[in-house]
Amino acid sequence: MKKGMLCLTIVLSVLFALISVGSAFAAFPGDISKNKPINVYTISTGNDTPSYGSQNTSSKIGTIYASDDLRVFRIEGAWVYLDYPVTGGRKEAWVQLSAITANNWTHVASTARAQVTTYRRSSTANSYGYVSPGDAVTAIAAGNGFVQLIYPISGGYKMGWVTQANYDAYIKPATPTPTPTPTQTLTLHPTLGSYKPIGAYTISRVCP
Repeated sequence: MKKGMLCLTIVLSVLFALISVGSAFAAFPGDISKNKPINVYTISTGNDTPSYGSQNTSSKIGTIYASDDLRVFRIEGAWVYLDYPVTGGRKEAWVQLSAITANNWTHVASTARAQVTTYRRSSTANSYGYVSPGDAVTAIAAGNGFVQLIYPISGGYKMGWVTQANYDAYIKPATPTPTPTPTQTLTLHPTLGSYKPIGAYTISRVCP
């Protein structure tokens, strides 16, 4: 057997996970309550949104108008518990979640980078306020060139809409910059025994 050192030059590619800056999956706020509601308007522009006494469409107890400001206290699956204005005060009831949001996006949390005007619905017909720089917001739906957000206000939250252009420019999470993949060259001596490579590797040459 030929004496000497048999060496293998191994190039190991160490793989690093990319960390997404300013982006995370999120759900509806977990702290909403009567003391911290979500303020919102119906998607419908008509006076035709039914309210119910329970989570059952056979228990209708009233009708919500497009001009009614709603306060959401609880979200349970496809149902929302809220109150809305009626003659002499406000009325508590259940409505279907689809009455206030399409909820057709994977919820994505981000931080606003500028002040952005919000609207009651996916049009510029009625402004609703604004998102402030630094606000933690969650995108929950999109349509008609707009994105629906939940954002903080004094005493709770609002569920409003911003234009897609403003969302992309000032709210959408920034795309992370890929981290270069470093390489490391190791020389292994055969008398050290077997080895278990870490990560992806390429044998570049064998020397006597």
